[in-house]
Amino acid sequence: IETELACTEDLEPPRFELEEMEGELSLDAPPPEMMDEAGFDCRFELFDVEEPDVLQFPAPQPLGADELPHDEPADAELMEVFQEEAEELLGVIASSLRDLSDDQSNAEALQNVRRAMHTIKGAAGMVGLRTAQRIAHRSEDLLDQLSESNTKPDPAIIPLLQVTADLIQDITGSQGADEAVRGAVIELCGQYDSIAASAEEA
Repeated sequence: IETELACTEDLEPPRFELEEMEGELSLDAPPPEMMDEAGFDCRFELFDVEEPDVLQFPAPQPLGADELPHDEPADAELMEVFQEEAEELLGVIASSLRDLSDDQSNAEALQNVRRAMHTIKGAAGMVGLRTAQRIAHRSEDLLDQLSESNTKPDPAIIPLLQVTADLIQDITGSQGADEAVRGAVIELCGQYDSIAASAEEA
């Protein structure tokens, strides 16, 4: 059985042509014939929205006592390991803060404090000392900001870091924070918030 194939070489492909439309089209309105078919005048318009010159962000709110997590100390063996490590790290922080007191441009001392606080933050969280973890985290955030901006710490920041280290030592030694220490931690977090807000405004 022979099949004949029609030659399609002479066939022209379909053409899609845009017909010229009379009249000018504007960006804010459809063609006139579309409006006639719809039966009403529909327009696509952009509304002018007044934008503020400066975006306003809410000021940081002070940390409440109910927002500070309670400590849940781990077992004695794990806590003992953390206490030994924390003692060594707090010694590094104390020594580095003395160096920073003598020379605020000492980048190595700043990094030593930053690394020690980072390690304490993680270790304190693992043994359930949430209050120590919280203030170590706040201090690390501040030190990260100083490091990334290549800004030497203000002399007033060094005592703040020392108070942070002292509170971490108290929490570590007592295996948890009592109400007095929790109150001091909340106040300290407020100071960190104020410094962060001032840095953003600068």
